Order: sequence, then structure tokens, then C-alpha cells
Amino acid sequence: MHIDFFKMIPIKSPLVFSLIIFLVGINLRPSIASLSPLTKDIEKLTTLNDFSVSFLTTLPIWLIGLLLLITPFLHKKLGERRGVALALLLLAGTFLLRWINISTTTLLISSVLSGLGIALGQSLIPIFIKEHTQDQTARYMAIYSTAIMAGALVSSAISPWIALNIDMSTALGFWLIITIIGYIVWKQQSLPDSLFVMSDFAKSVIKKPRFWLLVLFMGLGTGIYTIILAWLPPFYTQLGWTSQKSGLLLSFVTASEVLAGTSISFFISHYPDRRPIIWFFVSLLIIGLTFFCYDPIALAWVAALFTGLGIGALFPLSLIVAMDHGKNTTDAGSLSGFVQGGAYLLASIFPLIAGVIEQFFSNLRLAWGLMILVSLIIGLLAFRFSPKYKFSLYPSE
Repeated sequence: MHIDFFKMIPIKSPLVFSLIIFLVGINLRPSIASLSPLTKDIEKLTTLNDFSVSFLTTLPIWLIGLLLLITPFLHKKLGERRGVALALLLLAGTFLLRWINISTTTLLISSVLSGLGIALGQSLIPIFIKEHTQDQTARYMAIYSTAIMAGALVSSAISPWIALNIDMSTALGFWLIITIIGYIVWKQQSLPDSLFVMSDFAKSVIKKPRFWLLVLFMGLGTGIYTIILAWLPPFYTQLGWTSQKSGLLLSFVTASEVLAGTSISFFISHYPDRRPIIWFFVSLLIIGLTFFCYDPIALAWVAALFTGLGIGALFPLSLIVAMDHGKNTTDAGSLSGFVQGGAYLLASIFPLIAGVIEQFFSNLRLAWGLMILVSLIIGLLAFRFSPKYKFSLYPSE
């Protein structure tokens, strides 16, 4: 039966549009985040070790990057409406498979489905937002980014408790319910697909040094996010915490991310020069990571707060900075997909690095120290994002 809920409210109502974006975004991380607090339990139930279990994060992140590089092709073949619907169905398949059975094979297959679903969503939603929000794009992109982090927050907090009180299969599959809700809501919206085509700009963008600067900036920030997402809970279970408590810590990190992302949506439009905002949040990130290295038990929650604020701001800021370089929907959408693609390919390496450190050194503090160095590099890269040069991707400028 077709539900006509959205016919009762104007589809371009800011509240309704925000709801649509939120219910899609919130489904784009639980397939990864719900695994993290249960990493050690998953290793016991399967043949995976510290290194190979990293592929459950690396594989979807890598696939996200790969598919984001072909955003124009995906849009041409599917459009936003069908493409995002397919993304949600792939994610539903991910959770259904895990709910039915947990094994090395099903986890790897579901990780592939997860990567494909997340990639479709992340490649098409920015185009959808840019087309239908115009001068409010930055605000709605921040809402979308915040929704992504909110999904990670809830799933990482709930999954270990469900595993404790019900079973592991339910813990890794329960998000199927939320995904179905998101699918139903998305199918009701009737906004037209944008007239998105692969422009000459999109075809030549990878030849520009500015493009690789944006990829490196977003990739390093996303890499820190993925390594925290995948390895912070296992780090604390090694220190004697329960999976439930370590999951709550990751949720607290994510709550801090949501706080930062939400705050960005309110004031970012007043700062056309994004650099001071970037430097402020990079500083918070460095402080948080330093606390994880220095005294991870006594400073756990303070470290989580600062780290979450830093990561939570960098994610939407990197998207906003990339889209700043597009003069119209076509160029902004092309650039967003291309930059995110390269960034996620780079970021997919980070969980593997932590897995190697854990496998051979059993000391994830080395990983946090490495992330401090990466944060410093991000801060240095930000010097290049003066508004004076933001259109240097264009040959005429």
C-alpha cells in the first residue's frame, strides 16, 4: 500500500526535507559501527584475527571510494530516487544476512553489500541536496553529515547490549528495522532528479593539483574517523573494559561528533573562509588523541569528547570545502563524488594500519600517536584553502 504522508506537507518544507535527508544519512554507518564494540567477540566466533578483522571496515570503505569515483555514471544510470532506494535495499540486505547467520563468509559478503549501499547513498545524496537547497547547501550538508554520525552513535551503543541480552546475530542485524523505515520514507518523496551530467570539468578535474589537495585533506580526516570507529572499542576492551562500556565510549565520541556537526550547520555560512574553523577543531582533535596516548583510562571520557568534536567538525567541513569549489549543481556534485572517492580509498588503509599495529605490537597507542601526526598535516593543508584560490580548479581562473 502506498503511503501518502508527504502529500500532507509541502515537500520543500525545511522540516520535511531535513527528515528525508536524516533518515537516509542515519543508515550509512551502522553496518560498520555496530561491529566495532564486538570485534573481539567476532574473532572468537569466526576465523578472523586482529589483522583480518580490519577488512570488515576496510572493505566497505574501499568500495565506497571506488563507487564514488563513478558518481556521474551512477547518476546517469539510476538518478537520485532509484539510486538511493537501491542503496537502502543493499544495506537492508547487509543487516538481514548478519541477522540470519554470523560467519567469516557472511560477514565478508555483507561488508561488500554494505560498501555498495553506502557508496550509492554518499555519491547521490550530495547531488540531491545541492539541487534542492541552493544557497542553503552548507546547512543541509551539515545535517546530512550529522545524521551519518548519529547512526554510528546509536548502533555502536546498542549492539553490545543486544549481544549481551539477546544474541550476536540480533546485535548485528537489528538495524534492518531502521533501514526499512528509511526506505519507506525515501520512496514517498517526489522531488525530481537533478539534471546531472558529466561535464568537461568532471572529466578533467583529476588533472588539477587542487583536486589532489582536496582528496588528501578529506582522506586524512576520514582516515582518522575510520580508525577511531574500528579500533577505539577494541583498544579499551584490551585495557579491561567490557564491550558494553567500550561501545558507550565510542557512542560518546560520536555524540561529540554530532554536537560538532550540528554546530557547524548553524554558523558555517557566516565564515566563507573556512580555515579558522578547521584549525580550531584540528586543535581539539590533537588534544583528544594526546589524552588517549598519555592516560587512556583516567582521561578516557575527556579524550573522547575532544576527539569527537574534532572528527565531527572535520567531516562536514571537508565536504563543504570540496563543494565550495563547484559553481553549480553539476560541478559541485561531480567534485564531491570524485573527492570523496579518492578520500575513501585513502582512508580505507587506516583500519588496516591499526590492525597491523595490534597484530604485531599489541599497542594501539602507537596508532593514536600516528593520528596526531596526521592531524598536524591536516592543519597544514588547511592553509591552502583561502577563498581567494577556491576556484583554481577552473582553467579560466
